[in-house]
Amino acid sequence: MTNKTIYMTGAPAAGKSTLATSLVRAFENVEVFEYGSRMSRWLSTKADTENDVKQEELRSGTDHFVTRTDICRINAEMDAWIHERSSYSHLIIDSHQVTIEEFGLIYEPFAKEELSALRIDEIWVIDVDPSIAIDRIARDPKGRTLPNEHTALMHSISQMSVATAYGAMKCVPVVVMDGGQDQDCIVRSACHRLGLI
Repeated sequence: MTNKTIYMTGAPAAGKSTLATSLVRAFENVEVFEYGSRMSRWLSTKADTENDVKQEELRSGTDHFVTRTDICRINAEMDAWIHERSSYSHLIIDSHQVTIEEFGLIYEPFAKEELSALRIDEIWVIDVDPSIAIDRIARDPKGRTLPNEHTALMHSISQMSVATAYGAMKCVPVVVMDGGQDQDCIVRSACHRLGLI
């Protein structure tokens, strides 16, 4: 069986990290590239050691922290990771291209050549009803900005639009999973897509 590389995206609190963690715990041959934690580590190495940038800070907005150079750096790290690990494991890139900022939303796309070079087999969008996302963030913020219903809806639509555009440009399937359903059901669907069951 051929290993797959999955680009997984979705709005905050949709369940991306929960799904990725469940798959890694259940299967030895699944690895995750957590874009946000990689970015926070990189920014901390750039920053004064007294001022580590925590992932929670990135979750509350990236506009005042992250530059295009930083994004290109992590994208190159991700590409090298895919090249190194794809023959050993199914790979999941846990990311989201759209962030909530004080002024609204910001979208930081891959550069054309980065997207062209990105070796992915499928794009997964974990989508969730905005009211569920708002409730999850209110109960456990983890640094995430609590959006109003309109912003949560626009965030979800924006993530879906980016994923659909990437899928069309890469000619790969875009799979939308309902992050509001039972976690076991989502894990089974993901396992089926990876050929693990």
